Amino acid sequence: MTGKPSQSIYDLADTLGVSASTVSRVLNRRSGIGDATRKRVLASAQAAGFRPAMSARQVTIAVVIDRHRFNTYGGFVSNLLSCTVEALSKRDIAVELVTEHNIDRLSTRLLDGVLAMAWDATTVELLRKLGTVPVVTLNRMDVPEFSAVASDHRRHGEMAVEHLASRGHRRIAMICEERNNWGTQQRMEGFVGAMKAKGLPVDDSSISFTDHQAMYGLLHRLTQTTRPSAIFVANESLGLEAAYILQHVLKVSVPGDISLMGMESSQVSQFISPPMTTIAQPLAELAERSLDLLMGQLGTVGEPKRVMLESRLVERESVATLPVGGT
Repeated sequence: MTGKPSQSIYDLADTLGVSASTVSRVLNRRSGIGDATRKRVLASAQAAGFRPAMSARQVTIAVVIDRHRFNTYGGFVSNLLSCTVEALSKRDIAVELVTEHNIDRLSTRLLDGVLAMAWDATTVELLRKLGTVPVVTLNRMDVPEFSAVASDHRRHGEMAVEHLASRGHRRIAMICEERNNWGTQQRMEGFVGAMKAKGLPVDDSSISFTDHQAMYGLLHRLTQTTRPSAIFVANESLGLEAAYILQHVLKVSVPGDISLMGMESSQVSQFISPPMTTIAQPLAELAERSLDLLMGQLGTVGEPKRVMLESRLVERESVATLPVGGT
């Protein structure tokens, strides 16, 4: 809200039983105010729609990440964050970085908008409590009250099956990191739908989950029991791990024994042996479009908007072509 506030700081001070200087110190992020008082003032200011005019201050955006703990060595979140930082650096705005370590900042800062790389239910509930503050989620579209920009995850599953089947593979396995997020569910639906459309076998062993654990046990079971001819690793952070374990621990040749297909991880997969066929999400465009969408919604109240982006297949040498009648 950028026009005349519904209350002045004096009204807020009277309502809360504090001094106007206390309200001013909280809204201007000055020290010397207790956490309890700061939260009361901010909650009251947000509920009343009170917000200093944007023209008189720097716009403040929060970037919320609740999976950074799973990406300390790189991977999707780290790469997307890097693209987001680059997009933010082109704007004259202040940025609050919120992770699982300081999630309380969502209730102790007066924010103009939020870019949310958020998948945990508790974080989403905190974002819902921000009221009229616009929120744009990156790569999830299952929170109807938030705007969102995402790549077409369902299409990822379809693309993997289409490519592997075109190279003669029928026994195709898919590995995901976890079950209960929008991206995984979309990729699973695309994968299963494409398998069935092509008349390829699908059962309970077709899709496996790491649940954020090491992949050795899962890959050992797949290679010893299910024995697929191709594996699609539907996660940016896991493809390199799968390639290493298969070839150097389990002594499985890629693509001689098993073909391997992954998701792009900052183009690193072109440098492993053999270079890995991947599906590459447009992370730079994802970050730019998300920020553009958020900036267009600052100070307004409107219907959430959805933007879906296309990914691309990058063919390399990790997928073999099976002879006619192969498995």
